[in-house]
Amino acid sequence: MKTIKIILKFIILPIILVVAFNMFEYGFVWDKVDKFLYPFVLAAVSMIIFFIPGVRRFFLMIAFGMLILMVLLYLSNNPNLSNFIGSFGFALLLIVILSLLPQLIQKGQIEKY
Repeated sequence: MKTIKIILKFIILPIILVVAFNMFEYGFVWDKVDKFLYPFVLAAVSMIIFFIPGVRRFFLMIAFGMLILMVLLYLSNNPNLSNFIGSFGFALLLIVILSLLPQLIQKGQIEKY
């Protein structure tokens, strides 16, 4: 039973996360291999946040920093880089917020139906 949990945590869950992030970002288009870098990074960050909860604040600060950098890059007339950094910062922010939901529900700050 312990082996199954380890396999689920470290093999199956990252694969599911990569596929999910790829679907969210690119839909059902699987044409380029370089498009897998973004979902792999998001899956790795998700795994780190879920298994090491102490780093949430660090990733939250990175997400806010990326969103501020997005605004600065957009104002300096660099829309492509701004779009990439803003998309990654927003995805990182959503991952951090979603990882906090179970704690907020447990503390009673958010009610379950």
